[in-house]
Amino acid sequence: MPPTPRRQQKPYISPHAWAQFIDTVAPLELTGPRALEIALDSYARDLIPTAAIEDIDAGGGRKQVNMRISGAVWQRADEKRQHQGRYANMATLVSKLIGAITQGRLSITMTVTPNLADAGAATLQPEAQSGITPSPLAA
Repeated sequence: MPPTPRRQQKPYISPHAWAQFIDTVAPLELTGPRALEIALDSYARDLIPTAAIEDIDAGGGRKQVNMRISGAVWQRADEKRQHQGRYANMATLVSKLIGAITQGRLSITMTVTPNLADAGAATLQPEAQSGITPSPLAA
């Protein structure tokens, strides 16, 4: 399967918050852009409760941060953001997602699951389909 095409994205976010986010996801052996891509995909698929990110402060002192993110994932998240009308722009959404992960409100998990194309594979459980879940600490 060919790799997902990634496009240069340049959201205006807090460099300090971005550095904290990178430190938070480093133990998962994920790069910041890849972890953000997982979070944006989960947001686009309605897997992140609004309450988990709603009151996160997007922060000040924003600067343009360059990152390569799947164009399809970015577009789906942007379309959902626009449809909901909650966040003024993608930079605000990105800031809220990275803040929620850094604060432990959301957790990124990785799971190996059976291939559904394999006739002998078991049916996936709903929690196995998610790449990001609300943290038990956020409840």
